[in-house]
Amino acid sequence: MKFQARLTNLVATVVLLVTPLIGICQPPPPDQGGGNPEVPFDNNMNLIFLAAGILFAVIITVRQLRKRASATA
Repeated sequence: MKFQARLTNLVATVVLLVTPLIGICQPPPPDQGGGNPEVPFDNNMNLIFLAAGILFAVIITVRQLRKRASATA
């Protein structure tokens, strides 16, 4: 493997490992003295976004599997 490819893999790995740390370093919630209390998102909205994302992933996966099955048949 070339040096440049190894370096690219190393940088990608480091970035993916550091990303959760950046997500944890968010300001405290509004009830603890931080953030903006006028933001329209709440816990239910986050669940709706999660459900929409999962539904979208399932739809795309099914489409790809059908496309692959029809191409091989």
